[in-house]
Amino acid sequence: MQENNAVALIELLNQIAIDKGLSRYKIAKETGISTTSLSNYFNGNNMPSLSAFLAIAKAVGVNFFFESKESETEGRNTK
Repeated sequence: MQENNAVALIELLNQIAIDKGLSRYKIAKETGISTTSLSNYFNGNNMPSLSAFLAIAKAVGVNFFFESKESETEGRNTK
């Protein structure tokens, strides 16, 4: 993940958490990530690992679907 994209995604997760009224304490309890670490991620001081990012996303109710690039060509005629 490029850093700018990662920053945008963590900011988006933070905004979703705010919109849903989820406290950092609640997210911390659900993820096992400390509130200090969450604050550092959401404030842009540190970037979470992929596993931490996905745990935060799950805690705020966001699901990600990963698809291989090969899937993009399925069903297309390639000559």
